[in-house]
Formats: sequence, structure tokens, C-alpha cells
Amino acid sequence: MRVPKASICATLVAASLAGYPASGDALALQSSPDGPSVLQPVEAMARVEHEDRKTRLIKVIEGSFIGDATIYQALVSHADLPDFARDMPLLRLVFSEKVFFDTDRTAIRPEAMKVLALVTEALRADVPDVALFVAGHADARGDDAYNYDLSLRRASAVASALFDLGLGDRPLWKIGFGEAVPIAPNDSVENMALNRRVEFLFAARAEVIAVWVAQQALTVCEGYSEATRATCREKIASLPLTVALPVYNTRTASVDPMQAGRAVIEQSARVTSVDVEAKTETTPIEAERQIVPITRETPIIIHLTEMRVTLGEPRF
Repeated sequence: MRVPKASICATLVAASLAGYPASGDALALQSSPDGPSVLQPVEAMARVEHEDRKTRLIKVIEGSFIGDATIYQALVSHADLPDFARDMPLLRLVFSEKVFFDTDRTAIRPEAMKVLALVTEALRADVPDVALFVAGHADARGDDAYNYDLSLRRASAVASALFDLGLGDRPLWKIGFGEAVPIAPNDSVENMALNRRVEFLFAARAEVIAVWVAQQALTVCEGYSEATRATCREKIASLPLTVALPVYNTRTASVDPMQAGRAVIEQSARVTSVDVEAKTETTPIEAERQIVPITRETPIIIHLTEMRVTLGEPRF
């Protein structure tokens, strides 16, 4: 029996693009079906791509026959993005743990491959430079170190499967949060199930996702009651920083995602991570607006308690 369709959480009202182009806005070239190419602001193009992406992802979750999924939207303020003149949109596609994994396991369930094949198909229809973070989350059972490792290994397994399914050479980062970013209090079986989840985060640039992730302390805990909000913030404080590691596709052959989705993906070493010394460059969320570009090879350090972003991989 088919489960109910996933819900769409409209936390972002469609923003008007009136007023573009503004002086100083970056421009991109867009082909017009009725004539020569015209210049469009990068931010405006990102809004259009965002709406197209949302439409494709809605089809993904409507085509999924297992588990529950939710699409969330957000706007990241241009005040927090050094090289953007407009607020930038972000999409989160959130699946519960039971869609992909058995309890306390990192091997992807065979029936989940259709879901990942649909996600891969949607991404292949997207612009080639769309940034994607795969984020793993756990509940509060077990110790902090174990939960962090479990969430990161699950994110790695999903990233590996996407590449095996034919994702191609898209910019992709994996990140684990352990139990540090709960979306519900860990006070019942049902709530803990909500917290064990895998999230896909999409935006035009990795900077947009990184800033939103670093600001989760401002947003995640707001859905809590006043009595439990302090507990939520304490959980976030238990993981002062985490690292989004770039992953690469070492597969070169073309793959049909729907065909590949019929096979069980074994855990493999097809995805590799960058390991570099920590750097001193900083992309502050505060008002300094120092421009430090994030490339697809850049590990991104997320300081949850300080709500800022730095580049490089720290040595713990």
C-alpha cells in the first residue's frame, strides 16, 4: 500500500524578482527561446533554478513508495553572504532513517535504491554546478562520539550510492551531526525516529548551505516549547563544530540511475574525501563580509555554537 504523499513545508514564500537587475548585481547569460541570449542576475537565475529544483523534488517524493519525506525551504540573508546582493534560497529534502537504513546500520536497504535513483535523476536534470550536502543525523541513544560517527558513515554511504547511480561530477559534500541537531525532543520513540534522518540540502552555491547550517541554532530550536528549547540548544552546544567533507566520483562510466537502482549498492571506496591541514581563511556570518570562495575541493568547517564558517579540515 502506498504511503501518504510527503508534505511540503512552505517556509519560503515565493519572492518577487521585481527590481532586477539592480546596479552592481552579478549577471549570467541565459538563452531566450525567442531571440538572442539575454543577461540575467545570478541571484535571479538561482531563484528560477530553485523553483525548477523544487518541482523535480516534489516528483521524487511523490514517486517514493517507502517512508516519509518532507521538503523545507529557507532564505539565507545576503547580509550573511559576502558576494551576493540578494537573499538566496535553499531546499532541504528530509527522509526518516527507516527509508534508508535499519536501526544502528550503515548499509542502505535494497528497497531504498529506488528513492536514491529518483534523487539522482532529479539532480542530473539540474544545473551542473548545483551544490549538494548529504547530512546524517542520529537520536540521543548512545554516546556523542558513536552517534557522530554513525551519522557521518550514513552520509558517506548515501553519497557513494548517488555516484554509483550515475550522479556524475556534481559538487557534493558529506556531513554528520550525530545527535546535535534534533528536530524534536528525544523524549519518545516517535520523536527519536524523527531525529534519525538523512537530509539533502541544495543551493546554487555551497556558501549558502554552509551559512544556513551554521545558523541552525537560530532556527531548529524555535519549534520547541519554551520548556524544552534550552535542552535543544544544549544538544547543539555538544557539537561545537563539524566538517562538511567534499566527496568525488571516481566512476567514469555513464550509468542509468533507474537501471542501477535495481541493484543493491555494496559499501565501497568509490567516494574519497579530502584531508588537508586547517586553513586560516574565514567566511564570517557577521558583518565583515570577507570574500573567501568555496571550491568543490574545500572542506567546510561549521561552527555551530559560534554560528560561523571556516575553511579547511581541523585536527582534533
